[in-house]
Amino acid sequence: MTKYCAIRFFHERYLPCLERKLRRSFPDETSVQFHSLLSLWIASKLHETPPLSIRKLQNIAKKLIPDHYYTKKDFIDAEIKFLEAIDFDLKTGPLLSTYIEELLSEIRGKSKEIAKLVSLELCLAILDLLYVCEDEILLATPVELTGASILYTYHRTQALAA
Repeated sequence: MTKYCAIRFFHERYLPCLERKLRRSFPDETSVQFHSLLSLWIASKLHETPPLSIRKLQNIAKKLIPDHYYTKKDFIDAEIKFLEAIDFDLKTGPLLSTYIEELLSEIRGKSKEIAKLVSLELCLAILDLLYVCEDEILLATPVELTGASILYTYHRTQALAA
């Protein structure tokens, strides 16, 4: 859930704010990586107990962005700017993982046989692949993405069983 919330913060909320602020120029790769980490950190504060610590965030940053070192102050200052950019609005709306959970629950209520063949973990793994494969996939509605991941999972399981 944290991952999908972070994607939503970064892609749907923060990037549009950055694009408006910078007009035509897009931030460099290091800045994008750093701000995507901030999205993950903020999302973890909403969805995890305990959330990611700054030390763990620094370790992740060290691996992702080896030519930069970020202090605790860097993260805290950037978090404040990030939150200001999204007007401190932490609502995310329904996440794709929520749609998948709800649809799988409906399927389980209707057909135990199909429910055995489709696992939440596999659906979420397929959803991750959909995110990684194409930027255009983010234009699809949550219901379409949910349906695609569940349908693929079901067909893949059927093919393996045959």
